[in-house]
Amino acid sequence: MKTILEFTELLIEISKIEDVDFSGIGLIFYSSLDNLDFILMKDNTILSNKLVKGKSELLAFIQEISHHNNYFHDGFHLINEKLELTHLSTFVSPKIDNDLIILDEYGSRYRTAVYSSLCPGIIATGVIGKSYGPFILQNGKICNLNL
Repeated sequence: MKTILEFTELLIEISKIEDVDFSGIGLIFYSSLDNLDFILMKDNTILSNKLVKGKSELLAFIQEISHHNNYFHDGFHLINEKLELTHLSTFVSPKIDNDLIILDEYGSRYRTAVYSSLCPGIIATGVIGKSYGPFILQNGKICNLNL
């Protein structure tokens, strides 16, 4: 199993991408998806032919798909505990915790990351917006990104 540290390092590297076409990114790092409701928004056949794994491969692939004009730019991308990309462009619908206080200056991607991080089997979520982030979330809370 890869560590939360490696996931954090990946998100920090993604946040350093300087590209005007960067659309933002939502990542879910998981050990199990049994408690997370999601559906593919795009055909994921590409993953049948190409295993994307490890920080350097993930970084290059995510940089490529995070452009507004890329077919896979939308939704959350799911990464298993071996640091392998398993699902692209998913619509995620986590259970909403109405008692949780969430910063209101960020949008839907951020809120989805917060609520998804509460699901059993989700190790962490990561989110970067065009004008914010990176944020790593565990159990509904922002984690310290100091490595």
